[in-house]
Amino acid sequence: MLFRILLLSLSLVISSAYAATDVNLGVIYDAKDPQQMAAWQGVQLAVSQSQHDKKSDYKFSLIGIDASTTQSLIIAANNLQDKEKLPVILGLGGNAQITILAPIILSADKMARNKVLISADATSVDLLKQYAQQYFSVSASENVLAGAAAQFILNQLHRERVLVLYQNNNQSKKWANYFAEAFTHIQGNVALNKNLELGVTPELVEAIHAARGRVIYLAASNQEAIAYIKQLRQAGIKLPIMLSADLNGMTLDKNWAEGVFYTTQTYFDKNFESDEMTAFLKQYNEQYKKKPSSTQVVLGYDATLLAIMAIRQADSLDADKIAQAIKKMQMFPAASGLMNFVALTPLKVVTIIKITNGKTNIAAMSRPQYIAQ
Repeated sequence: MLFRILLLSLSLVISSAYAATDVNLGVIYDAKDPQQMAAWQGVQLAVSQSQHDKKSDYKFSLIGIDASTTQSLIIAANNLQDKEKLPVILGLGGNAQITILAPIILSADKMARNKVLISADATSVDLLKQYAQQYFSVSASENVLAGAAAQFILNQLHRERVLVLYQNNNQSKKWANYFAEAFTHIQGNVALNKNLELGVTPELVEAIHAARGRVIYLAASNQEAIAYIKQLRQAGIKLPIMLSADLNGMTLDKNWAEGVFYTTQTYFDKNFESDEMTAFLKQYNEQYKKKPSSTQVVLGYDATLLAIMAIRQADSLDADKIAQAIKKMQMFPAASGLMNFVALTPLKVVTIIKITNGKTNIAAMSRPQYIAQ
């Protein structure tokens, strides 16, 4: 009888040692945005895969909140503040959502102690600096992308004289400044730096010809960038154009897109896939029985994987300890590329895409040598 009691006690100790702690991860996304819905699929896949680790002391589940409007986004963020055992909040949108989320979630002292925000989309360096202690992203920020573009133009395209054009807003101007600083630092020459406030005017075309540049760096959002490229081509400007915008998923017309390059966070190409990307695509196909519709799926997956790995390595639900675990990750094995979180923004290999005959192909994989601050 005593033996049975001891055996039962031992079994209870062993089972309690492997009893998983339930952890909820908050996810804010816009259900009207196809790219964010793609990222949401990646989030779900990462959590599903984590359940296969039987030895883990943590069992993860999701609290997803649709934030289709600014008002619902604010309500959603406030609701997430009240959730217990919710150490990490994943933001699937870019700057527009994060600008609202970050102050609400992280500004109050009590929030800074018990929440970590991880973005799956490209984010502003200014936001990273403002909320550096608890704010991370699996996407390279604009200064990293601009540095990769500058390095590619000088080293791969062998164009030492560049013309910088930017859309008339603060964000585009920052992109242009980051690029110009990086290009100048690596011994390139910025021969022209112009605001596109008036569009592609005859005066601008004349200035482009007079500057004798060999490539154009265009800092503008997707649709505006396409409109400017069309105007430049119609004005007879045939120079290669490097974009700050990511055109993945956009309809490309070879009449205007020939000789256009852009940077992107990740790309599906069997000739350039890492082991992590191959494993991800296999998992995705097994789960959904199809290929991913967008590369945002990968970034949603990576953001969730980062949260899960950080919690496990910290062995805690304390935000400070989770944040410290992330900062110690010098080789985070994400599907979109190895990352280093020592700096404010993840330093990762950036994919450079070239458009030829209306089709996209990888032109280079570039890790920038210089990053503007």
